[in-house]
Amino acid sequence: AINRGRVVFDPARPACLFFDFNVDPACGGIGQRNGDRADVSYVVKLTHRGGEATKSVAVALRQQLVKLGHTGEIRIYGDATGRSAKTTGPADHQVLRDVFPGAIWCIPNANAHEKDRVAAVNSVCETMSGVRRLLVDDTCQPLIAVRESFHGTVA
Repeated sequence: AINRGRVVFDPARPACLFFDFNVDPACGGIGQRNGDRADVSYVVKLTHRGGEATKSVAVALRQQLVKLGHTGEIRIYGDATGRSAKTTGPADHQVLRDVFPGAIWCIPNANAHEKDRVAAVNSVCETMSGVRRLLVDDTCQPLIAVRESFHGTVA
């Protein structure tokens, strides 16, 4: 509950799209920087999409940006594994390039070690000194449910 609340999306500011390159479920979301804070305004979780998983999420996010009247730049975030070619079709990164031509790529060449990735996410949720740099809109239930399943319901 401490990182949840109402997020206001500004259609003129850059939209940060994030992707988890799973097949089932396929997940992604829309966020924006708000000073030092990351605001998450929309999340999509799709099941049973097979080899079209990444494209389905990307198209859903693009449709949401249109619905929101977004006119700013688009920044793409995800992990480095999405560059790998798949036997079922093009690499996830290529799919995103096709759906979001001209987007700014914020994806590393290689993934950091798992403990470093976990520490980075934890420090955005709350630092040791109690600073929180994440706000997730209450409508983002798939993301909230993941957090609660790992750590129990947050009071």
